Amino acid sequence: MKKQIILLMVIAISSFAQWQPTDTTNVGITGSIVTHGNLIFQYGTYQGFRIFRSTNNGISWENISATVPSTFTNIYSFGGELFGVYLGNIYVSTNNGDSWTLRSTVTVTGNGAILALTSLGSTLYGISNRKSFFVSTNSGVKWEEIIINDPRNMVMVNFAAGGGKHVAVFANVGALVSTNNGSTWIEKNPTLGGISGVYSFNDIVFGFSFGGGIYRMGASDTGWIAVNNGIADNGLYQIPKSMYGNGNTLYAGVWGLFSSQTKIYSSVNNGATWDTLSTTGLLLNNTTVTPWFLTANQSNVFVYCYGTKIHAVYSLLRTTSVDDVSEKVPIEFSLAQNYPNPFNPSTNIRFTVHDDGFTSLIVYDVLGKEITTLVNEQLTAGSYETTLNATTLVSGIYFYRLISGSSTQMGKMILLK
Repeated sequence: MKKQIILLMVIAISSFAQWQPTDTTNVGITGSIVTHGNLIFQYGTYQGFRIFRSTNNGISWENISATVPSTFTNIYSFGGELFGVYLGNIYVSTNNGDSWTLRSTVTVTGNGAILALTSLGSTLYGISNRKSFFVSTNSGVKWEEIIINDPRNMVMVNFAAGGGKHVAVFANVGALVSTNNGSTWIEKNPTLGGISGVYSFNDIVFGFSFGGGIYRMGASDTGWIAVNNGIADNGLYQIPKSMYGNGNTLYAGVWGLFSSQTKIYSSVNNGATWDTLSTTGLLLNNTTVTPWFLTANQSNVFVYCYGTKIHAVYSLLRTTSVDDVSEKVPIEFSLAQNYPNPFNPSTNIRFTVHDDGFTSLIVYDVLGKEITTLVNEQLTAGSYETTLNATTLVSGIYFYRLISGSSTQMGKMILLK
């Protein structure tokens, strides 16, 4: 029996983890999703503004629409609080959406409104739909409006700060960049496709090019640098739609202009290279128009998908970071028993590799089906530890297999809920 299981696992190595639909509530083509700690919120304006909350990675959802004072255009997690935006009003929830209070009200020059929030470190930014953005250094209690001095009649659609730069994106114009806190601005767009959106991660501003893939703002005043290694067709005719960073991983939702499919990519090196996440089970023809359809927490990646007949939040168990627990070079290749075991919902796995090389740690069910990949990277010789979060898995026996070079070992663990 043991030999049969091992054979099934060898066959299953080429398979992928699978996206699971966690909810089929239709919140509309502008539906959005956001994580707040390990909580997930989805919201939208279909059949009136509605907001739903999940405390268990999407297994169940609670309608908390009655608690919301206004039709929020954006919900944002910052500093342990949940922010909601409506016109010039900034609301805050300190109890995970159970109730909301008005923290501040701003007046946008040009009779505009605040569309969304973003942040860099301890600074909170308000993105208007005119030629200004707002800055707060005290969690939205007070705001300073920064006017972008440009004679053109423009509508801002996105904004980000990072690397000593402020980048404002305007419809039909692209990106304007300031290196002096908004005093002066220079229009900067890639040669292939103007910038249609931006996102800040690890103090770097990433740009969404319409047809040219993903760009990154250079460290010096060098403009945009293409970072499409691993993106389909090296970014050509690929349109990034959404980004979200969690831990050391940046996720990107990219729509193919000719394939009409949205794929999800991940990068652990600030966009230098990208890996394609599994597409199994995911609605690829995702027509949502929001830039906030992608998010992640410590255990899962979530995507809100809107289609002709299918509307759902999909969840994928994400890989977890690997911690180096020993600087001593091990004398043998080994895979320890997971601890605790049995476990619920998470367990730790220690292993050692005796030579530098590409290393994988894969989890399977009793049928040999690949559940998730915990490690899939180049490691130096040493001892490591990683964590499996099995919140979305069912009780049962699972196997984990370590592969490095020509060496391989396997262990068994029990999830008991």
